[in-house]
Amino acid sequence: MSAFFAAALSLPTVVFTVLLGFFLLYALLTILGAVDAEWLDGILGIEDSAWDAGVPLGVVAGISAVFAWLTSFAAMKFLPATTVTQVVVGLGAAVVGVVAGGFAARPFRHFFKTVDGPRRSAIVGKICTIRSLKVNDDAGTAEVGDVVAEVRCFRENDLTIGSKAIVYDYDESKNAYHVGPIDPSIAGSS
Repeated sequence: MSAFFAAALSLPTVVFTVLLGFFLLYALLTILGAVDAEWLDGILGIEDSAWDAGVPLGVVAGISAVFAWLTSFAAMKFLPATTVTQVVVGLGAAVVGVVAGGFAARPFRHFFKTVDGPRRSAIVGKICTIRSLKVNDDAGTAEVGDVVAEVRCFRENDLTIGSKAIVYDYDESKNAYHVGPIDPSIAGSS
């Protein structure tokens, strides 16, 4: 076991060991919810349009670090530990890691696909189902398709759980939709 640690902590493999440790810590923090999966992209100022891989840079870099570490570890096991060999193996392992990591990360693209939710204006004009005991000018919730939203009604109404209403406006300052009671014959036909 000491031979393994000696090889993992010798040049050039130690560079990739440190990178691998960083990305293992990054993965752990992402799983625990302490950082976002695209945290590294934000730090480096990489926007979605600039990074076309479809996978967060941290994931690609972590996979690349694994391939670079394996390449460096294996190469130094069989090659003499001269300075020139260490430099060549380090650079070669970095190139192998980036290329192999880029290819290996591609199948994970569908895990990181994001879909835009409905725009606020898409809900205006729709019939909603009330999900709160009452709707007034201070409180209320309703469901429009898969969206549960805060709603307000500024007139006397009998809106309660299961009632249908029409969404007619959005108040950005209160982050709530304005709704009004709807004729039950219209609500039943939607």
